[in-house]
Amino acid sequence: MPGKWTVWIAARDVELESNRLELTLRFTANSVAACLEMAERREERTSKRKWHAAWLQKIMPGLELKWRTEDTSPEGIARRHAEIEKKLQEFKLFLDDPKNAKAIQQAIDRINQEAGLPVEDKGEEAKP
Repeated sequence: MPGKWTVWIAARDVELESNRLELTLRFTANSVAACLEMAERREERTSKRKWHAAWLQKIMPGLELKWRTEDTSPEGIARRHAEIEKKLQEFKLFLDDPKNAKAIQQAIDRINQEAGLPVEDKGEEAKP
């Protein structure tokens, strides 16, 4: 999850803690790829796949995945898996289309801004 986080190490058997360190975690194009990979993994817990897919929905709001529930029949599970795979393939096409690059970057910037992080300075674009 993007944002500013304070981390440290604490010993459980004695009252001892390391120095605290503040880290900034940003959502990036690599984050999108990692979330996609996890959302595609059938062998993962549904809750974990859903959590990662929710980040993908921030990139492509039209991505609506219907996940299995406890009362989903075996046939329904197979059908839902097929639907999810199809929609994730559509998401990949969306990612790969150069026409969507600006919208994708804007979504990534918005995710980071919502986490309280400033938009990264991409440097001045080359002028012709």
